[in-house]
Amino acid sequence: MTKHDSAFFVVITSFILLLFAGALHDESTAVAGPHPVPKPWGGPGSEEQAEQGDSLTLTYIANMGVHINSSDHRVMIDCLFGRLRKSRFPAPETLDSMMNGIPPYDDIDLVLVTHRDRDHFDSAVVIQYMLARREPILVVPADAAEKMRAVGSDWSEIESRVMVVDLEIGETLKTELAGIPITVFRSTHGTSTWPMNLMYQVEVNDWRVFHEGDASGKADDYLAFGLDTMHFDLAIMQHGWPMHPHQPYRLFFQNDFRADHIALGHVALSREGTAESELDNVRKYYNDIFVLLPGMPEKVFTM
Repeated sequence: MTKHDSAFFVVITSFILLLFAGALHDESTAVAGPHPVPKPWGGPGSEEQAEQGDSLTLTYIANMGVHINSSDHRVMIDCLFGRLRKSRFPAPETLDSMMNGIPPYDDIDLVLVTHRDRDHFDSAVVIQYMLARREPILVVPADAAEKMRAVGSDWSEIESRVMVVDLEIGETLKTELAGIPITVFRSTHGTSTWPMNLMYQVEVNDWRVFHEGDASGKADDYLAFGLDTMHFDLAIMQHGWPMHPHQPYRLFFQNDFRADHIALGHVALSREGTAESELDNVRKYYNDIFVLLPGMPEKVFTM
């Protein structure tokens, strides 16, 4: 290969990597619509599975927002935010159902916030929800709590039900709230130290559910928490990692990260039409991997 050929190869490779990185956090000018109201799961045996008491139901809200429902517990993660231009956001009807405790959003035990970005969290919406629903406990990073205090004159009315987490990067906190064991991991937000990003493991009945928020995707960051030694029944991760152009990203998830079911969120608007088919080249490495997409029905998992 000549020097000119080598230079051309480097330029082309760099260009491809830049395109992929841009796709992970799409800055398209397309205006995002709300995520459609989730549909009830209508697969064979769904009623029977729900009655067995050993099922776990995943409802996709928008972006990385999910509702988790087991036989005894209900948890919402990154579900409470408003209208956005460049990302999916919860349908107004879904937010209304949450505010009014309409099933499946009744009897919520925990509301978890991974970080304060507007496509995961809106301080005014969270305060409104906590005032409307008097049962849930809110877990929120310290910098997101500061935003809530700044905009909410009603903070004192909800403060007793708010757990503010203030950890350094690499630190872990274990506790139990509303009868649910929970582990909190403070990671970087992407490759940045701020805003605070909290990854969560929650244990509902016999199910272990992991949510990474907006973590970095770097193997070393996950290994530092010993995630390679853990096993999850369901993990909510970012869409780009299994197909990442850098091999160390891909190989960690293929070889070291153990989850029976992996749900991929944070899908750029421009890739929603191809996101599921993009998994075809790596699907063989996973027990079950799928993309969180607008209009998808609830998913019911059984032991």
